[in-house]
Amino acid sequence: MDSDPDSSKTCRLHSVFWHMCSSEAEKSMFFNAYTVQGLKVEQRRVCIRNNILLGIKHEHNSMLYTRSLLCTGPYHQYPVPIPFRSRLLRIVDAMSIRLYEFPIEAVELIHLRYLTLTCDGRIPAAISQLRNLEKLLVTRHLSTKSLEDSSILPMEIWGMKELRYLRVEGCNLPNPSSDEVLANLSTLLDVNINSCTKEVLRGVPNIKRLGVRIQLELGDDGKSFHHLNNISSLGKLESFTCVVVNPDLSQDTITPPAPHSMFPVSLKKLSLSGLGYPWSYMGIIGRLPNLEVLKLRCYAFQGPLWETDYASFNELKLLSLEDTDLVLLRTRNASFVSLKYLRIKHCYNIEELPPYLPYGLRMLQVADCSLSVVAWAEKMKENDRENRIEKLTIDVHSSWDDEDLDL
Repeated sequence: MDSDPDSSKTCRLHSVFWHMCSSEAEKSMFFNAYTVQGLKVEQRRVCIRNNILLGIKHEHNSMLYTRSLLCTGPYHQYPVPIPFRSRLLRIVDAMSIRLYEFPIEAVELIHLRYLTLTCDGRIPAAISQLRNLEKLLVTRHLSTKSLEDSSILPMEIWGMKELRYLRVEGCNLPNPSSDEVLANLSTLLDVNINSCTKEVLRGVPNIKRLGVRIQLELGDDGKSFHHLNNISSLGKLESFTCVVVNPDLSQDTITPPAPHSMFPVSLKKLSLSGLGYPWSYMGIIGRLPNLEVLKLRCYAFQGPLWETDYASFNELKLLSLEDTDLVLLRTRNASFVSLKYLRIKHCYNIEELPPYLPYGLRMLQVADCSLSVVAWAEKMKENDRENRIEKLTIDVHSSWDDEDLDL
């Protein structure tokens, strides 16, 4: 398992144990996986590791009673038919297969609880027929799309009361009717910032994890940031991610809302990218009482100096700085007292960092940074050898040191 406290989404397994688990699953008839040849007998749980097999009609006939279908082969950019003929399907993971349009036959699978797809078409209103669906995840094959095409979720989505996880890349969630609520929805990811209206957020009162995208228009005067002020109404929110897809950091006319108006005190994880906030806002973020993970990417904050307040970020365990114009980072006593992991990546302007590390730090990672940061990390390594009892891992990496670098 990965030791990073924020990496619960990933798991590494040695190939020996992977093959053992795979063979044991097949022996016990719990799960059957196929790479070269297809099904010989009907199976309730099927894992396809070569998506080409789905193009063989005979294989579909062997899946009429399949309950779980996982397509885990390498990403296939051309459509192959998915066996939606099995009316007993409860789980379909077909993200590694490209579909041009949403497969309308999928809405007839009334037992479906888990559905992941890759398609560029709109989600049909008939999706509401999947009354038992708990997780819906749709990614896009095309990375570029017009703003008009981003409003892809139908109003009927508010009738899917069992939804717990909803992620449709770049979508707009329409305002519900007066009394419609998705009480079970705890995760809402990749929505357009225009989805964060007061009406929508009232309809998802139990959200714990929220991810939004901001796509700036030409001549944007800051109106795209307006809905961020509504985030504070989510009293159960624990994780918030905000990404500006096409940041224009040369402009100084955009005035984003101050963080105290958008971050609820329940927040534990915060990831920001491309917002261009001034570092003075960090004083407010540092006082969030439950914040454990803070990731700042692509000029999330802008300016040469970040000076922390006294006794700030008391609960923070992971801090990640990536692609910033920061020059000086100065910390005051009693700041970052709980910090376990510190990452600094692609920061080429930093000249000054704190002369000491938090005593409880377990991992320091430096990747592709200025020589000043590398020298600082080496100095911290020497200090660790002299003064520390508990183990600290320091990893310093530069792309220039890669032997296979092709110039």
